[in-house]
This record gives sequence, structure tokens and C-alpha cells, in this order.
Amino acid sequence: MSNYTHTKKKSRGSQILDSRSVVVEAPQRETQGNLVASFFLDGSPKLARGEKKASSREKNQNDFSLERTALLVHSNRSGIGLQKQAIINALKGADEWKEAEKIENCHTRFMFLVCDDCGAPAVFSNSCNSRICPDCSPEMKKKLIAKYGNSLAHLSKYHIERLKFLTLTGPNVQKLDDKGKVFSELRKAFTKFRHRQPLDKKLKGGLYAIETTVDEVKGWNVHLHALVSMNYHQVACDSMKKCKDRKEEIKFENDHCSVCKNKCLRRLWQECSGSTVLDIKKVYDPKGAVIEIIGYLLKAVPLASPEQLVEWWRAWRNKPYIKLFGEFMKLDFEKPKLLCPWCDGSRFTAHSQGFYT
Repeated sequence: MSNYTHTKKKSRGSQILDSRSVVVEAPQRETQGNLVASFFLDGSPKLARGEKKASSREKNQNDFSLERTALLVHSNRSGIGLQKQAIINALKGADEWKEAEKIENCHTRFMFLVCDDCGAPAVFSNSCNSRICPDCSPEMKKKLIAKYGNSLAHLSKYHIERLKFLTLTGPNVQKLDDKGKVFSELRKAFTKFRHRQPLDKKLKGGLYAIETTVDEVKGWNVHLHALVSMNYHQVACDSMKKCKDRKEEIKFENDHCSVCKNKCLRRLWQECSGSTVLDIKKVYDPKGAVIEIIGYLLKAVPLASPEQLVEWWRAWRNKPYIKLFGEFMKLDFEKPKLLCPWCDGSRFTAHSQGFYT
């Protein structure tokens, strides 16, 4: 059977775009059934020698599970297949069959498209858009960067000069509940933090995402990373910075912070969340800061087992990736479009589709 092969390098004509083997079902006359064809980038289909696939579409769907298994076995060479299969097994063990099937079918089918403007061909794989799919996470990262990173160019000079990268940490928890109350409590604490005086007049707006890490002893640790437009406010007073350890900090908090009128960021965050862990730094590259936030958001949970990833997915289910507030809600965040890399055209015609082998 002939194979469709292409390399990852962009080029015109009959140059090859990505190295994969695919089977294309090209419908012929009704009396001939479906002939297996191999499409090259010059647009000329080549039929396999004497190959004739007379099976119906329903039978092909039944045979697809075997082809999908072969694809997973083939992808084990890079390690992605093993990780993906472990996540699928963990989802099935947690009775999340629908999500498991969605990830299992991800990147197993393709569509052969041709640009209507310049005729450039391309192959696109199907995706499940799951947060824990190792194939879809890199693609989702690109989409979010295109949506949020490019839109920051419309920020006024006033906000660009006041951009800060703010990291807030909440208390550790041993388990993430399915309803995501841990994330909801952190968001509520951040909202309360933003509306405390004098931050309500200093913090103009921003966007934020939540990152989660896990430790076998300490449990789940939840961080909030935010890109904010904010005037200067001290993180901690000089006396607090002189404390050598946590015991001295607690003593200083009880003696001075409780009656201090000029509360620092650290004290304000402690009163809102119960945690004193906070970091803030000046931002010189807005798009780079957004890329960093999205990287925290979509990276796999470090040191997490497949079962812990399922627990994390359940807590994050149906929740937004990034939240906006304040002046940033006025920005126009356009949804990224599929564009031709040669002519920037946005109109495509689907010529065939099939499955990888």
C-alpha cells in the first residue's frame, strides 16, 4: 500500500511537509467501492498497485480500533504514546470513559486541505482539546499566545509602563475536589485582595491564570500568576525584611502588622488568603510575560501520576484558562484564524480525509 509522506519544512510545489504515513480513502465509482490512494503535495493521486478496498464505511469504522492501536504502539518510540496511554487507562479506571475515548481518538485522523487562493496543500490532524492530552497542550498554548499575547499591543503607554508580574500562593491542600473549590477560593481571595485599600486605586486591571504543583508530602500547591497594571506599593516593610526566619516574622506580625495602617502587599494577601508567599517584579516584555503565564497554565503537573492528573482534570473541568479584570476587559481579544503560511489566505477546501497508520 502506498504511503503519504511529508516533512516539517515549509516549501512550495512537491516539497514534503511532515513525516507521517497516512491512508486516504478516495471514493471512486459505486461499482468499484473505495480505492486506497496516496496523495502527494503536487496534487497528483497515485493508486496502490492492484489494491481495492471493497469494505463498507461501517466496517472501516470497526477496523479503525486496530489502526489506532498500531498508531499508539508506533508513537511509543518517543515516549508520548506511553504517557498518553497511561492517562487513558487512569481515566477509564475513574469511570471517565467519555474523556478517555476523546483522548484515545485524538491525532488519529487527518484532513487534506488545499488553500483556495494559492493552492498550497496541508494536512491537519483531529484534536480533542483536552487539558491533559500530551498532543493537544502544545497546540492550545499556541492558540492562547496568539489570542492574548498579540492583543497586548493595543495597551496604552500608561498601562505598559506600569505592568507587573504578580505571583500569589495559597495554602497547601491534600486533595483537589471535583467541584474545584480550591481554585474558587483562590479567585475569591484575589478579588478581595484587589479591592482592599489602597490597592483598589493602584491596581488598574490585568489577566491571570492558576498553576498547580503536587508534592507527595505537602500535597497540592496552588499558585496564581497575574499580569497587572499597577502603581508601586511596597511588598514588605524594612523591618519585616530584616526577620531571619518564619518565627521572627510571626512575632513581628503579631506585634506590629496587626496595628499598622500602611499595610504592605504581603500583609494584605495574608489577611485575604492566610498565606504570606508573594512575589512581584517589573515587566519589560508584555508578550513574554503572557507566554510565561500560559506556559505555567498548560504544562503537565510536575511529578504527578496519571491518577493525580485525572484528579487535577476533574477540578479544572469546564473552567476558563485565563481570566481578565479591570481595564484589560476593554481589550479586543480576537480568536486566532487558520491562515495559509504562503499567502495568508483563510479559505480552504477539504479534498480527502482518513486515518494514520
